[in-house]
Amino acid sequence: MAQSIRERTNELAVLKTLGFTDRRVLALVLIESLTLAVAGGAVGLGVGWLLIGLGDPTGGFLTVFLFPTRDLVIGGMLVVLLGFAAGAVPALLATRLRIVDALRKV
Repeated sequence: MAQSIRERTNELAVLKTLGFTDRRVLALVLIESLTLAVAGGAVGLGVGWLLIGLGDPTGGFLTVFLFPTRDLVIGGMLVVLLGFAAGAVPALLATRLRIVDALRKV
């Protein structure tokens, strides 16, 4: 997310020039971060759940091979937490962005 914000500094400056408030810019960056994290987490957890649902790939080597719903919920909560944590600092930096300095970097 930090690299994404650095690459789009000019775009954020234009949004601020058009009247987007710091809160709205913060929300945009956090929503993007959460969306990416949830999409990746859903794919990862979903593939894991499907593969485990197919049966024991170890041929009986592991006695318990399951994916409890509790672990799926914990994984989902961790994905959301990670998405928020990954986007928090870049979002705060985007709100502190000065329009003149950002447009000067062109």
